[in-house]
Amino acid sequence: MSQPLSNSDHSFLSVETLQRFCAGDSVAFAQVHAAFDKRLFALVRARFPTLSAEDAEDILQDLWIEILRARSSFNPQNGHRGFSGWVHLIVRNRSIDRIRKQSRTAAAIDPEQLAQQSQQGPSAADQLQRTIELQQFQDCLQTLSADCRRLIVGKYLDKKRTAELAAQEQLPENTVSTRLFRGIKKLQDCVNSKQHSQPPAGPSAS
Repeated sequence: MSQPLSNSDHSFLSVETLQRFCAGDSVAFAQVHAAFDKRLFALVRARFPTLSAEDAEDILQDLWIEILRARSSFNPQNGHRGFSGWVHLIVRNRSIDRIRKQSRTAAAIDPEQLAQQSQQGPSAADQLQRTIELQQFQDCLQTLSADCRRLIVGKYLDKKRTAELAAQEQLPENTVSTRLFRGIKKLQDCVNSKQHSQPPAGPSAS
């Protein structure tokens, strides 16, 4: 089992940093990301040894999103060790959820039904909804600066590691993490705004 980082570690997080992180500060997020990203990736690979590096990276990104969403539930006064244990618990719970989901999926698969569904394809309403969501994402992506778009596309579409993007852009990893955090937040706000103003896709009432 991985142990929390020691006080002598250069990436040790102060209570003040954790307070700012929980309050939504992007600079503090970059510090937290730098301190835990590689460790979380190693934990994911250890818990799912059969996964490819790309699939492990996908899980890692989901974990960071979950950590961001749940950050208000963490008490910064618990300090670095408390935060490390809290993050490890999130990884453990996500691992259990994934295993249960895989088990349910495997048990529920009906080969004949699966073949029939693949032949039928998605419904017209599903296709329309996906087209709308994709257009909303593309529209919101264009509202970001060119530098921010390049980072988000590289990270989430091209599946590049933060270190790769830092080398590509000739920027410190912390700066890349901060810009990604700000860009994703702007994207989420923009897409949510469009979805709330967009009527549901589907046949109109006659």
